Amino acid sequence: MFANLLKSELFKLKNLRAFKILFVLLTANALLTIAVAAAIREFLAALGMPDIFSGINLYYAALGDTIVMVIAGSVLAGVFLCGDFENKTLQTEIASGYSRLFVIAAKTAVYFFALAVLLIPSAILTAEALLILPEFGMVFTPEILLHMAAVFAVMILVYAASLSICVPFAFVLKRSSAVIALSLIVLLFGVTLLSSIGQFVPWIGTVLSWLPFTLPDTVLASGVLPIDLLRAADICLGFILLMAAAAYGMFRRADLK
Repeated sequence: MFANLLKSELFKLKNLRAFKILFVLLTANALLTIAVAAAIREFLAALGMPDIFSGINLYYAALGDTIVMVIAGSVLAGVFLCGDFENKTLQTEIASGYSRLFVIAAKTAVYFFALAVLLIPSAILTAEALLILPEFGMVFTPEILLHMAAVFAVMILVYAASLSICVPFAFVLKRSSAVIALSLIVLLFGVTLLSSIGQFVPWIGTVLSWLPFTLPDTVLASGVLPIDLLRAADICLGFILLMAAAAYGMFRRADLK
């Protein structure tokens, strides 16, 4: 039964026009990041200043474009997660005997899969640029490739965890526009504000250090250690489970009309 729900959600995602548009836009953004990095390198070189995009730093910069991923993930959450509420498909699934837990699990899993797909162009295109363009000064070794793969996997978890807050929003608000607006307000403005306050209020900074929203600074730091990546992954998985539980608790009591 759960497998059927997964197939159904994957089919919806495959045919979702908004997802295809977002994928194209994020691919274009990755190419733009490479082009801008190359231009900045030439500019800094002309001024005799240190190169900030040499080697793996370009890869980190592409994966760390959090504003673009938050906007894309919020839009996708509104369109994909709320679509079945607006066209009454979800009500039909519940009436057909599917449990609400399975419905939430299937939609959330496919939503996270979609986020991973949206991040792929940044990883692949920048890795290819580092391989093909010698001016970026990247020498690939098995250790570096393993590190790049680990960072990519953890960043998928970081974005999935950060955007998992959209899941309870979707199952409570049930309207695409409301979910997109609230997600952007919370993730772009709320987190930024709390991060600024956390620099002056220690306990807020400590709380934020145990949430996924500030983890890109840790995961994409130069010389990040495997233990740091494992800690980040643990925080993300815990937060995802918390948001999924919150969504289920709210959706279980909700009336479907």
